[in-house]
Amino acid sequence: MPQDAAKKQNIDNFPAPWTMHEFFAGSGLVAYGLEGMFTPIWANDNSPQKAAVYEANLGGEHFQLEDIKNIKGSALPYAHLSWASFPCQDLSLAGSLGGIHASRSGLVWEWLRVLDEMVEKPKILLLENVTGLLSTNGGKNYRTLHMALVDRDFVCGAIVLNASHFVPQSRPRVFVIAVKRGCEIPNELIGNGPCWLHNKAIEKLGEALPGWIWWKTEKPPQRQETLQDIIEKDIPFDKDNALTLIPARHQMKLDQHETVYATGYRRMRHGVQQLELRFDGVAGCLRTPEGGSSKQYVVVKNGGEIHARLLTVREAARFILPGSYNDGYKAMGDAVALPVARFIGERFLTKIAEAVYMIDPIEKLKVFQSENNIYTKGPLSLVVQFTRLVQEKEFPLNADDFRTRGKGQVAGLGGGNLKKILKEHGITQQLSAEGGRTSRGSLGLMMKYVAFLNAWNAEEPVDFKIVEKFWAEQVREYFRNQPFVLTADTSKTIGANLNELFEQAKKRQKENPGTQYLGTLLQHLVAAKLSIILPKETFEIHGASVADAPTERSGDFVINNTIIHCTTMPGALLIEKCKANLRNGDHPVIITVFDRVHTALNLAEDSDLAGRVEVWDIQQFLSSNVYEHSFFDEAKRNTTLSDIINCYNEIIHEVENDPSLRIEFEAR
Repeated sequence: MPQDAAKKQNIDNFPAPWTMHEFFAGSGLVAYGLEGMFTPIWANDNSPQKAAVYEANLGGEHFQLEDIKNIKGSALPYAHLSWASFPCQDLSLAGSLGGIHASRSGLVWEWLRVLDEMVEKPKILLLENVTGLLSTNGGKNYRTLHMALVDRDFVCGAIVLNASHFVPQSRPRVFVIAVKRGCEIPNELIGNGPCWLHNKAIEKLGEALPGWIWWKTEKPPQRQETLQDIIEKDIPFDKDNALTLIPARHQMKLDQHETVYATGYRRMRHGVQQLELRFDGVAGCLRTPEGGSSKQYVVVKNGGEIHARLLTVREAARFILPGSYNDGYKAMGDAVALPVARFIGERFLTKIAEAVYMIDPIEKLKVFQSENNIYTKGPLSLVVQFTRLVQEKEFPLNADDFRTRGKGQVAGLGGGNLKKILKEHGITQQLSAEGGRTSRGSLGLMMKYVAFLNAWNAEEPVDFKIVEKFWAEQVREYFRNQPFVLTADTSKTIGANLNELFEQAKKRQKENPGTQYLGTLLQHLVAAKLSIILPKETFEIHGASVADAPTERSGDFVINNTIIHCTTMPGALLIEKCKANLRNGDHPVIITVFDRVHTALNLAEDSDLAGRVEVWDIQQFLSSNVYEHSFFDEAKRNTTLSDIINCYNEIIHEVENDPSLRIEFEAR
């Protein structure tokens, strides 16, 4: 396509407040991930196959099928963001390692040339590549790119995000986020040093490079989906001959499982071809033939039979774009996994864009919220419903139009209406049965809100989508910050009191899919009891989301030769850990909720571990401690229980970042 044919008009594929250029766009998966945040108004790739997929999904008016060397920056429409997922082959361990100046990965310099030629340049840049960008050539590849951005008056920093946080595929990628120097960056996104987004290579680079930003955000919720959920069960196995390539050490692991889903690649090791497997419920990184890798195998062992086949297109699509086969098949490509792009957009790019390009509407709303103390259910009920009520009204608004006939209440408020609006935002808890209609102060707050919206509209049109989303988030915050309550009712057993606490955790967990409130409570209550009866240096306490393997632990708590495992859902993986404990000469103990004790005992018995693994229920574990430390004096029972809860809350403060995990102690 000739350069002068590039389209300059905005293509409104996904209505969004911001616009973007998408270089090396592939099949358009980034645009899908940033739906509703950034509209792609210009995109480019040189692959006809990927261009056909992109155009089928996103339209072709803004797509330019052309070698980037022929692109002129002066002809591009203005955009707020430039995203460049430049070729990785020369930086990948699966490729040639030619470096950032080689023929393919070196195309990033063409992107910078195009950027230099733009009449008005984006103030936000994002580059995406494999983690080899950070480590190859002793880190020189990244340092060279970083300094090129700094020389263009940008501040920037790199983060590593693995798709395995969202889908059962190991796909770590580095994202370099750059912002024009002098532009405001939200403080919530800037850390004082490394966090979970930074590996050792980044830590070393960040300490030495100028213009560095330590980007930060909270971890996403723990992924629930596993490899077994992705694999299609009705596909014939036609690659059993590949089983002979499994190396001995992997065959031993395979033999340890009765049922297992594994994936693997064929690789040459010392001149011998091998099929190397992984057994962690996560697939290996999907790769293209251009990247130098083979196709991925699925190996399933069930009922003593072992079979193999290749990963299907449908399965591969699910690792990139979960949920939809048709869309996944079209947009899969070799790009960023959709939930990763969405996470980057929601956690970083939209917040940066709001700060860089306009007076942040969120800050306006926060000021109004603070000035009028809109943090409790009555005021929140009003602003949520009133925002929806006035969306179709003409400005300026007149407060008298929203009074009831008697003038004493706000018209249109109700519990059913509030419930319906909140449900649209994924909130199922009941905020207010009567919707704030009878709350004291609702009428006065409505009048202040009308004045606030009128003043805002006089400056610029009010984006009610942002406003409603803000208030919905404040409702979530209201529920999130509500602590659990342990009512120490001496007319009931301690176990009964604890059951009521655990039911609260189960309910909150159900209302917030993907969370593990019950498991977190269980683990830290165990830690609290241990902290009371043992010296602090006896054992280590970690956050509930910290896995055993990265910390080299053999369980949640290691005390001498006793290994304690805390779980609400005992399963085969836990039993494998117990077997490993026994092989190492340690004594495994499982602590779980009462109704899962028999599950754990049966699993142990089925694995020939009956009588070798202790299984305790958490209620009994805590109750015995309370009675022992109270010297079986009923009058002292609540004091001991309160001590455990106080210790628990100290642990939450130290190792968790969710204040709603706190427990409020109430004695009766």
